[in-house]
Amino acid sequence: MKIEKTFTLSALLSLLLAGSLPGAAANQVVNPSFEEPEPSFGWQPMKTPWAKVKKGEEGKNFVSRRDDKIARTGKYSWFLFNDTADGRNYIRFKQMKCHYGVPFEFRFFTKLTMAASYSYIWYDVTFYGADKKLTGYFNGPNMDIRTNRWNEQVIRFYPPEKTVACSIHLKFCGPMAVYLDDASFSEVPHSAYVKSLGGKLAESPDFTLWSESPMCQVRYEGLPEKLPGAKKIDLAAAGNETESFQLVLTPKKAGGGFSWEFPALKCGGTSLSPDAFSCRQVDFIKVTKAKDPRQLGMIADPLTEAPAKWTLAEKRNTAFFVTVKVPAGTPKGVYTGEILLKQAGKTAAKVPVSLKVWGFGIPQQSRLSTFFYTSLHMGNYAYTRFDKRPHAEIMEDIHSLKREMRISANQAMSIPAPEWKLVDGKVRITNWEPFDKAVEEMRKKYNFNFVKIPLLKMLGDNAGWFKSPGRKTTTRWKRLVGAEPPATPFGGYYDTPEGIRYVADYSKQFLEHMKAKFPGVRPFWYIYDELPFDNIYSFGEMVKNLKREVPGLPLFVVGGPNTNRLSGLEICCTSFNPCSVYSPGNNSKEHWYYQWANSINPASVMNARAFAWQIRQARGSGGLLWFTVFCGSRKKGFFNPWEDPTAVYESMYCTIFYPPKDGKGKCVPSQRAWLIRDGIEDFDLLKIAEERLGKAEVQRLIAPWIKDPFDWKNDPAVLEKVRRALGEAIDAKH
Repeated sequence: MKIEKTFTLSALLSLLLAGSLPGAAANQVVNPSFEEPEPSFGWQPMKTPWAKVKKGEEGKNFVSRRDDKIARTGKYSWFLFNDTADGRNYIRFKQMKCHYGVPFEFRFFTKLTMAASYSYIWYDVTFYGADKKLTGYFNGPNMDIRTNRWNEQVIRFYPPEKTVACSIHLKFCGPMAVYLDDASFSEVPHSAYVKSLGGKLAESPDFTLWSESPMCQVRYEGLPEKLPGAKKIDLAAAGNETESFQLVLTPKKAGGGFSWEFPALKCGGTSLSPDAFSCRQVDFIKVTKAKDPRQLGMIADPLTEAPAKWTLAEKRNTAFFVTVKVPAGTPKGVYTGEILLKQAGKTAAKVPVSLKVWGFGIPQQSRLSTFFYTSLHMGNYAYTRFDKRPHAEIMEDIHSLKREMRISANQAMSIPAPEWKLVDGKVRITNWEPFDKAVEEMRKKYNFNFVKIPLLKMLGDNAGWFKSPGRKTTTRWKRLVGAEPPATPFGGYYDTPEGIRYVADYSKQFLEHMKAKFPGVRPFWYIYDELPFDNIYSFGEMVKNLKREVPGLPLFVVGGPNTNRLSGLEICCTSFNPCSVYSPGNNSKEHWYYQWANSINPASVMNARAFAWQIRQARGSGGLLWFTVFCGSRKKGFFNPWEDPTAVYESMYCTIFYPPKDGKGKCVPSQRAWLIRDGIEDFDLLKIAEERLGKAEVQRLIAPWIKDPFDWKNDPAVLEKVRRALGEAIDAKH
């Protein structure tokens, strides 16, 4: 493509605003404001994701042109149009220079004047080496599609090693009229690491003892810069809530025989038992693969069982993650005591603790619904390569950790089905005993309050319907999948009157039984995962028929904007992005978000705590995490998180529990898991505040920390201040 070397005055102004002139930030996009006729990208209209529109056949349905009707800067913008349901416009910015070690950012602005409820914008980025071979690829979340306003769209990433260039592929999907303006691509500064809240508690010839926020990762060695003094550990919590902190010893020399002695915290004649404290040792993993090179090295994350006695290493910090659990019904007041650091039976240091208990409590079952998936067979039983215990023992361990996290359910958990038989062409349930026993045990042991409806399994995923005998098949992404809905467990198919009638018979009896026997437990049918666009029509018809027969049938679907074409869904779970949050087509009774953000990267570790707040700001009611013990697969390669933690996903978002260390003992929770737990408790605090203070007042109180779903401060000090303000305001109304 030929680019002219002379520009109009308006083009020069546009380039200056975009930072493309000498002396400004180096913007690699030529003609970024489209003041010149030739665009900086290639255009490909698509009939569907798999069928291109041939050149010359665009007609009136697909348009790509420079336009002077609407512009953000200068005189012109670029206009893209499609008015077909499954059509889309693809544009690609090719071979822009980038390299490993620093972040890059592609930024542009869109103004939509027309869009359907299921329209969306997304992208992918392809990386190339000097030999023009691929060095990496990723696709991003859906972008902001709010209409009649200029939306700033930002794609930020670290290129992989050996990368010299990238191409950015923008995809405008569904009916849409959109104007693009002011595109830029350049290197940008690193995101700041979470700021330490550490405070020095004691100094001795052998060590420095200091505290740290649970929202900060303790460094492997040495002290934070400009570490201030701290008089005490200062906590505040509601009844039934947990509060955490970290105690860290930086050695001046090696030494052994250390131990902790936790106190009874007292307030007048009332006290909290030392059993209110729990303590885990902070361990470190060596990160060997990261696009952000600052992340390489020893990172704090696993929380192992703390030994009764321990030794200070010569250089490495020895850290402990300490939690105080406030029992429900604890009288309000300020509870105080001293944690003792012992060495060889003598007191080596004292740590004063002050815990303010507010005069209210959070509920036993969290108001935030959560599904966190765990299945040991996933990934060709990858996890069990590193944990050799019996499967039942492993699942008991993991589910117990989920209970501590206040998780609502494991969507992969199997519950025995009630016994049934066909009588005169109808499904009749004959024995509830095995099902009832399992649900009672689930509630008692793990406090789960969702149960997957047995027999009614997931019917398909993003590749298509699951295969079933007697049904047509097709090939997608090198997989053989169903081209039609599969068979029901009772006979017939999900798209036939016979199959629908059988499912309706079973579902009506099941829901009536749940209502009478387990009124506090919510049944759900996880019916489809990542629904593809071409199955939306047959699936929608099936849902309509099911709902006609069983109006209260609780359907759970994971999907994207295509699910806005459906009606009758109880729960729709989408990825967390501006498109899903702001879409005018959100029509399910409840909206959930996945994946629960959490990362071992010190620049973004606080997101594990913030995500619950983001769900609240997005008017959501639930959060999902795809996996908890991911250790690879035969296809991706197996890895031990203790030895090769970033082998597949460098953020480790789907490995929040580690296998037993050295193959001995129990599963090891991560610091990220405990931050997720704290966020779930924050959600309950927010809900209580809304009821006592009103939503407007809550929004005013939390504004210093989070203003909207995508604007929050990566600063634990600000979050702690806001959380305390909420608690104090609720307490004043109690």
